[in-house]
Amino acid sequence: MSFIRKPIDFLLSKLNRGHEQSVELKRNILVSVIIKFFSLALGLFYMPTILTYVDKSLLGIVMTLDSFVTWLYLADIGIGNGLKNHLTAAISLNDTDRAKRLVSTAYVALFSIMFVVFIVASIAATFINWNSVLKVDIDSQQLLWSVRFIIFSLLMSFCVRLINTVLQANQMMFLNGITDLVIKVLKLLTILVAIRISTASLFKYVLIDHGIPLIVLIIFSVILYSTIFKQYSPSPKLFCKDEVKNITSLGFKFFFVQIAAMVLFTTDNIIITRLFSTADVTVYNMARHYYSQAQTIFSFVSAPMWTAYTKAYVREDFTWIKSITKKLTKIGGVLAVLIVIMFIFHKPVIKFWLRGKIELPMLLAIFMGISIMLQIFITPFSLFSNGVGKIKLSMVVSPIVIVANIPLSILFAKPLGMGIAGVIAGTAVCNLASLILSSIQYHKIVNHKATGIWNQ
Repeated sequence: MSFIRKPIDFLLSKLNRGHEQSVELKRNILVSVIIKFFSLALGLFYMPTILTYVDKSLLGIVMTLDSFVTWLYLADIGIGNGLKNHLTAAISLNDTDRAKRLVSTAYVALFSIMFVVFIVASIAATFINWNSVLKVDIDSQQLLWSVRFIIFSLLMSFCVRLINTVLQANQMMFLNGITDLVIKVLKLLTILVAIRISTASLFKYVLIDHGIPLIVLIIFSVILYSTIFKQYSPSPKLFCKDEVKNITSLGFKFFFVQIAAMVLFTTDNIIITRLFSTADVTVYNMARHYYSQAQTIFSFVSAPMWTAYTKAYVREDFTWIKSITKKLTKIGGVLAVLIVIMFIFHKPVIKFWLRGKIELPMLLAIFMGISIMLQIFITPFSLFSNGVGKIKLSMVVSPIVIVANIPLSILFAKPLGMGIAGVIAGTAVCNLASLILSSIQYHKIVNHKATGIWNQ
């Protein structure tokens, strides 16, 4: 059995070699790669199966509704991201009592906020003519109940996803990958059953698409807080007003950055619906899904980096920070080449993958590839600035992005005649500006030359 043992021993020697923090990262990355491999393989069947159950117009409706409702995430006022940095610091200092207090406070605060938001949003949804907003003709009651359930499930899942912050702080993000894989498997199996036993409807698909992830996340959280994260298990009794201030003082800064991200990545579906149709939303998102596989590969490495940067910065280990960022940039370069290859072969691949049900316009394929490429290169720098809490620059840039993205997308799409490709072209311009500024800030900080807004 030496032919099996030797490669395993070689792999283990590589994994256990180098900086302590690098060893930790490599182990997480290896497990994540294995999990993501199965997730990607499953994805080959996932979208074609969905399109067998629902047509692209119905799928486009759900995608657009998600874009509207996702704005409710802003109601967390940055609590999740604020918790991430403070929790990582507490765990690094072995302060378990504070870590549990932070987790408990975050859960109580978020559930309280989301309860109020749900009541207000569900009432407000009643007074909106969703058929008019979406430019569709569908049963109004079914549409309204679909909206209400999406609101409920997204707000609830946002709360229970705090477990991901605990995973990140403990450098165990691979467990989140397992959860996502389980969700995909269950959704796929449920849709396969639904195809055989019932006709498709908007509300049925919404129940599958949003209900299953929520149930899995709740079960996943209960299991983890009962076992390996028992020391952080949240309790309402440990709610602390002072910790709310600590979390939100940093969280408010992330809040503004979240707004920019929401504008960049959620308004596209809304713009396309208003300018074109819900069917075009599906085409647009299939293009994003296709190229984002490269981004998914990058997430194997980048997922644990936020908290890893936090730990290294606290220890003033700038040598490691520079080294790991260079490696991430090189990986990004390799993935950029992969995106070019994906573009060259996108027509036959898309035809095979989606069984000829959807074709991508050439301009859409080009600009979606460019946009995903830019997002990959931005990631190391944004994770660094977030991890060390130096995000004032992002706070200043965010309003500019908000103001620029929507009119740029509309300009490219309609007056310049680029169609739905123009929407992602506008986003790509904003991504390019963000890449330039974030890279400048990174180099200033790691070389101890950052002053003023670059160091805040």
